[in-house]
Amino acid sequence: MEKMLNLNDIHLFSIRDEHFLLDVEGNKIFSISPEAYEIALSLMSGNKSTNKLSLRYIRAERELRKIFDSFEPLNSEEIEHRSKLLEEKPYKLNGLWLGLAHACNLGCSYCFANTPNYLQNHRPFMSEETAKRAIDFLINQSPDIEEYDIIFFGGEPLLKFDLLQKVVDYASSFLINGKKFEYSITTNGTLLTPDVFSYLVKNQVSIMVSIDGTKEMHNKNRPYKNGRPSWDDIVKNISSIQDVGNWIMARVTITSTDIPLIEIYKTMRCLGFIDIALVEVCPNSGEMPVFPSEIIPIWKEQYLELAEHIIETEPDAYERGLKCLTVNMQALRERRRSFYCCSTGITSLYLTPDEEFYPCMRLITEKGENRMGDLKSGIDMMKVSHFIQNHIFNKRCKECWARYLCGGGCYGDSFAYAKDIRATIDTYCIMTKHKIHVAAYVLKKLKDRKLIPKNNTKISGILTKIRRFAGL
Repeated sequence: MEKMLNLNDIHLFSIRDEHFLLDVEGNKIFSISPEAYEIALSLMSGNKSTNKLSLRYIRAERELRKIFDSFEPLNSEEIEHRSKLLEEKPYKLNGLWLGLAHACNLGCSYCFANTPNYLQNHRPFMSEETAKRAIDFLINQSPDIEEYDIIFFGGEPLLKFDLLQKVVDYASSFLINGKKFEYSITTNGTLLTPDVFSYLVKNQVSIMVSIDGTKEMHNKNRPYKNGRPSWDDIVKNISSIQDVGNWIMARVTITSTDIPLIEIYKTMRCLGFIDIALVEVCPNSGEMPVFPSEIIPIWKEQYLELAEHIIETEPDAYERGLKCLTVNMQALRERRRSFYCCSTGITSLYLTPDEEFYPCMRLITEKGENRMGDLKSGIDMMKVSHFIQNHIFNKRCKECWARYLCGGGCYGDSFAYAKDIRATIDTYCIMTKHKIHVAAYVLKKLKDRKLIPKNNTKISGILTKIRRFAGL
């Protein structure tokens, strides 16, 4: 049995009273007995004999042997072949992020746009002509695709709500040619009036609102430009929406000083949100990670306690609820492999008001080193080819047990922190791995209570597009 134990193929971990073994290459998670866990640990540490002769340990060895026999590890040639397939796959663009407005009415403390001289010499708003040409470009770039994705972004995209309406109207004119568009928007919620909301729902625009935790936390982190609190205005807009959780996803930014995760989660639930993304704050250029090493143990325990709270209070937690949990549980159960952290630069691009293409908003710089072409001259395929090479097999992630579940980490975070999209940030690696551990634990507990659907039901709701493109 020990000849099959390769540290690159196996990951062992325990949470509370549960023990798990992950077949890394097969992306398969197993819940194992305490005895099997003890034997596996012993074998992985180099001990060929466990010296356990009791019936319990004999059964545990059989349990492990059955698991190991199901492994299908890849050799180095197969991994190299998979790497080439990723890089040689025909390029198809099926989505565009439209930066309708690079201006914003809020002055969030952690916003990457607050770095000195960020886009100060660029247009603040996209023109109608640019937006329509972007739709034409997308269709011409990938004419054989029938369904495209448009994500309205900013800044605050609802500052250009009139342009958003014109984009939807223009894109709808292609329905006669069999072309369909699905829309998403990320907004700060201050301009999400009943009339605006009604229009977005009528046109099936998935909505994600950025709102931070409790009122005190939000007003500290997300005031208006003049310093005035924004919480009451956003809550007023949200409160006017019936069944808000069926239409809007909440995106909460977690900072190192705002840790009470259960309180944050309960606040979002009280506002009516069902799908809630808790996202750790991103490092701004030139700064150390906002989560120092001493805060990580506190965050890990609070995250686990939040998961246990969800197990006890939300029987539908597998499909809806805390997005990092549902996404990781789905990935574990469906054995999904992620070779990239998200779709940016791979199947989608961000278009600025200046008509420049970037992999995503986070990678825009004054020097334009991440620029991937423009609307006039088209996509720079050399830049695209270089970006596509940033898969997990070309990073230090290739040796990590979490590689297929993580996808390599956010390019924007990496660039902001190290000016290198291939860089990894140790703090965020630790946090991502803990989220995967907790997802396995929650999955096991929900299965024990028969709260997991028998078939592999996909994550429900109209919010899945945002999750897929944003990498949540």
